[in-house]
Amino acid sequence: MHVITRSWVILWIHTLTFVRSDDRGCQLSEFLSSNYYDSNFDTSNLETSYPYGKNVRVSCHVGHSGFFRMLCSEKGWSYHGSKCKARSCGHPGDAQFADFELDKGDDFVFGSQVVYTCHKGYQMVSRTNYRRCLAGGWDGVVPVCEALQCPVIHVDSNVQVMGDPEEANYGNVIRFRCKSSSQILHGFTEIYCDENGEWSGDAPKCEEITCDKPRIENGYVLGEIQTYKEDEILDFACNPKYKPSEEIPSKCIKLGNTANWSPTPACEPVKCELTLPALKGTTYDPAYRSFFPPGATVRVICGEKYGITTRQNTSAVSTCQDNGQWDIRPICQEVTCPNQKHKDVSYWNVDWWQRITLDDTASYWCKSGYKKTDGADKLTCTRNGWSPNPPCQEIKCDGMVFENAVISNNYKQEYRKNEKAHYVCRGGQSRFTLTCTAKGWVGQNTCEDTITCPKAEIENGFGIVLNGTLHYACDKGYKLVTKGWWGEAKCDKRKWSTIQKCIDENSCGKVPDITNGEVIFGTDTDQENTFEIVCKEGYLARIHKLTCQNGKWQSGKIPFKKICAPTSEPCEAPPRVENAVVSGAYQKEYSSGYKVTYLCRQKYTMEGEGMITCTNGHWDKVDINCTLQCHKPEDETDIMRVTEDKERYVHDDVIEYRCFTPSEKAGSATCVNGEWDKPVTCKAPSRCGIPPRLENGGTKTPAKHHYEQDERVEYMCENHYVMEGEPFKTCNNGEWTGEMRCHLPSRCGRPPVLENGGTKTPAKHHYEHDERVEYKCKKGYIMEGEPYQTCNNGEWTGEMRCHLPAGCGRPPVLANGDTKTPAKPQYEHNERVEYMCPNYYVMEGEPYQTCNNGEWTGKMKCIIPAGCGRPPVLANGDTTTSAKPRYEHNEKVEYICQRYYVMEGEPYQTCNNSEWTGEIKCLKPCTVDKELLRAHNLQFRHISGDKLYSAHDDEIEFRCVRGTRHDRTVGMRQKCNDGVMHLPTCQEF
Repeated sequence: MHVITRSWVILWIHTLTFVRSDDRGCQLSEFLSSNYYDSNFDTSNLETSYPYGKNVRVSCHVGHSGFFRMLCSEKGWSYHGSKCKARSCGHPGDAQFADFELDKGDDFVFGSQVVYTCHKGYQMVSRTNYRRCLAGGWDGVVPVCEALQCPVIHVDSNVQVMGDPEEANYGNVIRFRCKSSSQILHGFTEIYCDENGEWSGDAPKCEEITCDKPRIENGYVLGEIQTYKEDEILDFACNPKYKPSEEIPSKCIKLGNTANWSPTPACEPVKCELTLPALKGTTYDPAYRSFFPPGATVRVICGEKYGITTRQNTSAVSTCQDNGQWDIRPICQEVTCPNQKHKDVSYWNVDWWQRITLDDTASYWCKSGYKKTDGADKLTCTRNGWSPNPPCQEIKCDGMVFENAVISNNYKQEYRKNEKAHYVCRGGQSRFTLTCTAKGWVGQNTCEDTITCPKAEIENGFGIVLNGTLHYACDKGYKLVTKGWWGEAKCDKRKWSTIQKCIDENSCGKVPDITNGEVIFGTDTDQENTFEIVCKEGYLARIHKLTCQNGKWQSGKIPFKKICAPTSEPCEAPPRVENAVVSGAYQKEYSSGYKVTYLCRQKYTMEGEGMITCTNGHWDKVDINCTLQCHKPEDETDIMRVTEDKERYVHDDVIEYRCFTPSEKAGSATCVNGEWDKPVTCKAPSRCGIPPRLENGGTKTPAKHHYEQDERVEYMCENHYVMEGEPFKTCNNGEWTGEMRCHLPSRCGRPPVLENGGTKTPAKHHYEHDERVEYKCKKGYIMEGEPYQTCNNGEWTGEMRCHLPAGCGRPPVLANGDTKTPAKPQYEHNERVEYMCPNYYVMEGEPYQTCNNGEWTGKMKCIIPAGCGRPPVLANGDTTTSAKPRYEHNEKVEYICQRYYVMEGEPYQTCNNSEWTGEIKCLKPCTVDKELLRAHNLQFRHISGDKLYSAHDDEIEFRCVRGTRHDRTVGMRQKCNDGVMHLPTCQEF
């Protein structure tokens, strides 16, 4: 099979060669059907056949290039060269503000076409938007795109425009602001020319700063004003149980380019705050929340060494009031005792700065003439203060009376230490002296005819007389009526004071007092009978009989003060009613069934039932209001008719009246806080004549002959005289009212002594009227009040005191923040605590709280910072990137100045809590015309065009032209200073 195939191929080739040889040349058709042929060859000028040895060059079609030759030989065509390739036109050219893409072809070669498209905001101004690659290169020219231009925009004369409102192209921005600071911009602060050649908004207007009447949730605006002007205050109120969110009033102010209320008027629920976690020594029940609504209560429980409301109370119930304040400050205070020693103590081991708390003790010594109370060794700080109180007792002796002697000096009931009593024996034959000492009288009665005291008759007992005092007790098997086992009696005018009876040990003695009850029937010392117990109304007897057994009153182990128990729970003090008081003295507790009556203050009228009742620990619901009301005009009712005849009128009620007098006078008045805002009368008040003369003084303005009702005249005193009384007299229905006089002021003596302080300069013996003296406190003490005393007509006026500053407890809790260091339980005066805010919060105010005499002072807040709007416009400059409509806190914007302008300051503006901060200025360049240089006979080499440009702070050295010289008025080296450059002058020889 392979052999046959090969033989056929050889035969075919032989035949072909034979044919060619026969034609004696090469055929064009062979080339056209070969693989070397390409449609880009131009064969229009070729022959159909060529003889052997013919060299044929084949050209390319228009727009193509290449070198190709064919040689005709006996073997046929042989080929040399390459195929034709499309001719390249190169890059078609970039068009400014446009892009292009190949519309035909794959490269920039003959036959390809590119189409140009203008950028956004630009439009094609050429006739065609394409270029074709032809044999001679690209046809036409590169298309031109021009920016779309926005129409001229017109603004009012009071609006300042930054930018070009007449020839603005796409992307150009115009910013607006008011020329006057007393106006605000209504509309856009900036607009831009968009891609369609239209402005993004209308031109704004500058109008007067006004704020509209706001809508306040849970509150309302007082009055009917709908629009407020700049700096006007908004008068608004909150609904019951709500309060204004801010303490300062809301004012209409300019905020950036808008007007608004600052602070924003808002109402928030009234709530009472608890410091959680609780301060040391204070716990709460309940303790699961830090805010309480009005009416809610919390029990405050104090630690072992703490108290609330008083030192003695260790717990109290505090109620949240409608104003957001606790009726009792819900914080326990550590029980302390003063570190000022008692006036009768000469020394103690307590320093002036020392803090004394419960159970602390102090050693002390009494002044001369005093002894420690009850033999106490130390003072102890208790809930009732220092104990014993007083710490010292003056050493005194009772006056002694003797039957056989009389006192020669004045007799006194009491004698102080070291005082002496001199006695003369009756008959005058001898004398003796007694001296009062800490151990009593020292000395002896030396009168020989001493008369003893009368003998004391003590049934079933015995006594001993010492120094005129009977000390007695009962015999065995007997006891005194009182609880003590001994008694004393004094001899007064030969009679003993009351001597108690000695009764049998099995007798009970006096019937005990029953708290809130009484015992009836029987005798005080009856051992057989049983006594009945009767309790007061509202109390129930726990036992009904009281029996004497074995010398003791039997009460079933129930204390006498608890036998009569209340039938129900008592009530605390009745609730407070504004502008009202409770009739009767204050009580801590009120028994069930007790009724209290409320009384309204003057000019107020009660609405509702004025009495409430205590029922088993709870008062009736208080439905009482004391409101200001105006009474119906009582005078002249027979000559007056009112539109609404009521006995009382409430606040804002209007009364209209008409008089029956011939004048038919009519009018109206409004009830304002319990008073009519104008007189409601039909009689015209009488006028007054010339005001009375004032001795040593006169009227401030010349007196008139007649004055109208309520018109007043002001008086003044002559030089060196002072006014006593109000300096006015008022015309009141034909009479002048007002008392005053002018008199010479009195001088003052030495100024008052200030405890723990003194005057800054040595005191004088006399001071004139209005002369004042300045005081200062000792080191470690602070002044309370103004440090002056003023001589006022013979009297020193001015209140002050020097006291040791109090320390502070733990510092206040800062919402969303904390102290930089752990808080201490106690701080000294003037000590301060630094606070800090967490991430994403910023501090508003100084970050300190300072202990100022027991109170923490300083205001601060941790707030989430607000972002900023578009950055400020920089004159002769712009931002390096397109401005965004919104920026975050601490975000920066970089600026750049225009050509030849120089920046002063850091090239940044920083968003700081809704405010842009940073000082930037683009300083102007200086330009000098060639004509101006010629006028000054100056030359400067480096100048192009008609002007010399110099940036701010650049220094230029000038030269005089030939034939002139410098006049030295201005130096030849000058600096450009924000657009200003001084030129030197050269004068001809």
